[in-house]
Amino acid sequence: MESGGITISATIREAIRATVMVRAAMPVEQIIADNPDVRTFQMDAGTSSSLIGSFSSLMGAGSNTASILVYLNQEVDLEQQAADMRSKLEGVIEGGTITVTTGDPMASGMMGSNLDISIRGNNYEDIASTGQLLFSELQNVYGLAELDLAQSETEAKLDIIPDQAKMMASGLSMETLQQINQEFMLISMGKTISRVNIEGETHEVRVNGIAQNLNSVETANELKVGWPESVTLGDIANVTLGEQQTNIQRIDEKLAVSITGIITAEDIGSVNRAVQQKLPWAA
Repeated sequence: MESGGITISATIREAIRATVMVRAAMPVEQIIADNPDVRTFQMDAGTSSSLIGSFSSLMGAGSNTASILVYLNQEVDLEQQAADMRSKLEGVIEGGTITVTTGDPMASGMMGSNLDISIRGNNYEDIASTGQLLFSELQNVYGLAELDLAQSETEAKLDIIPDQAKMMASGLSMETLQQINQEFMLISMGKTISRVNIEGETHEVRVNGIAQNLNSVETANELKVGWPESVTLGDIANVTLGEQQTNIQRIDEKLAVSITGIITAEDIGSVNRAVQQKLPWAA
């Protein structure tokens, strides 16, 4: 019998790329991994049309959110674990918020016997191709229904990458170049620039990033950066329009793709054996 779990939601105020959200949430993963009472955990960052991604969306997830399901060992105090995590995670993501709740929200919508396979690794292309192959092979297994493949999804977005060679050749002072590096962070992620107290309550004053709202290479290239010396963004950075990941799944700090489904046959053992025979590494 499996123990309950904890759901952690990490959010940054403005929309950002899924890859940036993953980097921001990695310190959260490390704190979870250091907990000896954690059995396994799964993070979904960004938006996805998969079953797991749709669940995250119902919980309010977007490109600026990472949802982490944490499964604990048996005989642990869930509420105490949640309280400890809230304390350890406070302030871990600058400019973001982290909420911790108890229970296993995925379980309520999944009754009966289920198939749940995860393929993990450090190279996304390798695990994605393996996942697609296995997903295709499982289509003809008798007793399986509602198969779902959860993997990274992409869409066309601008990519702005500082070019150190262009920056050094620009003739700008080192002070200006350092300031421009800070402006790159503002463009991509935004930043809290001040805090004000109104009627006893503290409020953040924040400049939001604009990169997510740009959809034209030409417009981005003409943006002015730097002060008092200014140059166009295209003079010091490479701006391209390409496919970027909108959803990234990680399990126990590894990139992952997942295959889920429902076992409808009465003979669950025969279905499990049929699935095992389809695994590429079982051949």
